[in-house]
Amino acid sequence: MKKIVALLLLVSLACGFTFANGNKEKAADKGKSDKMVIGYATKSSTSPFWITLNKGAEDAARDMGVELIMLGPPKENDVVGQLAVLEDLINQQVDGLMVAACDSVGVAPAIQQANDEGIAVIAIGDEILGAEVDSFLATNNYNAAAVAAEWMAKELGGKGNVVLLNGMIAQGSGKGRYEGFRDTIEKKYPNIKIVFSKDCAWEDEKALAAFEDAMAANDKIDGVFVGWDGAALAAHTALTEAGRIDETIICGFDCYPQSLKFMKEGTFEANIAQSPYKMGYDGIVAAVKAAKGEKLEKVVDTGVLLVTPANVDKYIADNGVVLPN
Repeated sequence: MKKIVALLLLVSLACGFTFANGNKEKAADKGKSDKMVIGYATKSSTSPFWITLNKGAEDAARDMGVELIMLGPPKENDVVGQLAVLEDLINQQVDGLMVAACDSVGVAPAIQQANDEGIAVIAIGDEILGAEVDSFLATNNYNAAAVAAEWMAKELGGKGNVVLLNGMIAQGSGKGRYEGFRDTIEKKYPNIKIVFSKDCAWEDEKALAAFEDAMAANDKIDGVFVGWDGAALAAHTALTEAGRIDETIICGFDCYPQSLKFMKEGTFEANIAQSPYKMGYDGIVAAVKAAKGEKLEKVVDTGVLLVTPANVDKYIADNGVVLPN
């Protein structure tokens, strides 16, 4: 098993994950130092959302004077890889863990092991089911998707055909975004039909293929809502190539810089913005406090903002977003 773990960790590092403010040797040697060590099992180091969140975690570790070991699996939906990462961090006897779960249920055995060994655990982004955490910091994804549904219903005048491209139902964030949008539309807007829905596992290529299938099956698509902005950009590409971009309004999730550029150009209508930097920063602060035995709020909502052409310039300025050329 140790050889498998070592191999997975090497793959993880080759895919862009780094040790931040610490390393395995320091963590293993922490008995010789009073410096606290926090392990962070992340999902990704490549998407804009996770790059920002991971930066918040790194900055918090620096400001709190703790060592941070940040590792993740090669793919955002790789629960087996993340279990190997968690096992490694637990074996290093870190003082606390921050976990962005690849699978809300799938990571539970490792979190239970951390519970048994008295390691504080903070969940971010996705809840963990089947094991205890000291605190859960995240967007209320159900409410965020409901905001998107209300916006779309208003823009469509309460009627039309819409497509829903979800991330991954097995993760709390994917489930919340899917159900929040679906429930709001089905319960409040009977003349809006979800004509196509697909779980795309947070993979942009799957989202592109799914939306192409949706267009092939539906001559009229009035709106599309997605669980993450990679899918929104995939839909934008498909609609543009088919000459249908002016027929369909798009609501994304996570405000990728390219989406904001398209919004300023008039071909992308709305986006749900989370607070990834705050989530990462506050998650590490919470992990340190929990490791010290402090009581924390069980659930912390980190908030959302609906970004539209009316406030996109302010959002860009406030968050220091650099738009692509």
